[in-house]
Amino acid sequence: MGDVNYKGVIEIPFGVKLSSIINDVGFGIKGGKKLKGVILGGVSGSLITPNEIDTPVDFNSLALIEAGPGSGSIVVLSEDRCIVDIAKNIAYFFRHESCGKCTPCRVGTEEMYKIIDSISKGFGEVKDLERLDKLSTSMKLTSFCGLGQTAPNIIQQSLRKFREEWLEHINERKCSANVCEFEEIMEEVTNE
Repeated sequence: MGDVNYKGVIEIPFGVKLSSIINDVGFGIKGGKKLKGVILGGVSGSLITPNEIDTPVDFNSLALIEAGPGSGSIVVLSEDRCIVDIAKNIAYFFRHESCGKCTPCRVGTEEMYKIIDSISKGFGEVKDLERLDKLSTSMKLTSFCGLGQTAPNIIQQSLRKFREEWLEHINERKCSANVCEFEEIMEEVTNE
């Protein structure tokens, strides 16, 4: 799935490298673009970077990069994807899917979405990244079910693995992928 030339449901034995799945089964990335990352195991799974792409898809090998096969889905992300936008869409999904029974998930998914949405519009601050990380850890430890416990997985991993892109959105109000649309910041005018 994602930005590969061939998409479909394919059964592949454990042990095949992710790079082989992308290039040999998916026939490479559309338009000959560079790989930005891979979402492995669905939106509650793992975020894999290009330097981790030669990892075989099996439990032990994936554990070495703090990943797992999850649901078995693979979504390939090309260089034109924005990590902040992907995180925002994942946060939106979990905010919508939370049953609301437990406070960590109900409030956590809402707060995650608000923080990421703010960053994607140019209103983020560096301290928001620490808030997202702490919120993610709290949700993982205190949510009742797997949804709340895994909702922050990719978001938290993106904060570590793609920190420069998050900081670009915050410090420079810039999206290299030209996906996020920054709102105008209205400055207060004082009448003297």
